[in-house]
Amino acid sequence: MAEVANGENKMPNAFIRSDGFVITRKARDYLLPLIAGEDYPPYKNGLPFYPKLKNALFKKRCKQWTLS
Repeated sequence: MAEVANGENKMPNAFIRSDGFVITRKARDYLLPLIAGEDYPPYKNGLPFYPKLKNALFKKRCKQWTLS
C-alpha cells in the first residue's frame, strides 16, 4: 500500500508561472478538457431522475457442464 498510496506528482514547471501562484496558458489548455463542465442527471419534480433497470435474465444458451 505504501508504494501506491500518497504518491506525490509534481506539476511540470511549464504549467506554473515564475511567481509560483498562477498557472500558464499551457496548463490551462491541458486542464480545460478535464474540468470543463459536469454531466448533471435529468431532473423530475425537482429531484434527480435515474432510470429503473429491468434486471431481466437472459435465456441460457450454453450446455450444462461439470468440473472433472
